[in-house]
Amino acid sequence: MKKIRLVLNIVSVLLFVIQILGYIGTINNPPNKDHGIYKMAYVIGFNFPVLLAGTLFLISLRIKRKLRKKEVVTLINSIGQE
Repeated sequence: MKKIRLVLNIVSVLLFVIQILGYIGTINNPPNKDHGIYKMAYVIGFNFPVLLAGTLFLISLRIKRKLRKKEVVTLINSIGQE
């Protein structure tokens, strides 16, 4: 579980860095000012790595909570066995 959490954190950080590089690239070449569905699709598609990174990070936090609960349960059980 710890290895999975580490991999999720690394992937989410890499996606976030890729998105920052994309933002830096659009400073020099601003996107077209299209209207309607194409503009919405551009915004969603361009920000997809950030959305994916956020989702992976939230999954990583849930795994961390499960590991912490599991450690607390083992500590409580070890106290009762002594």
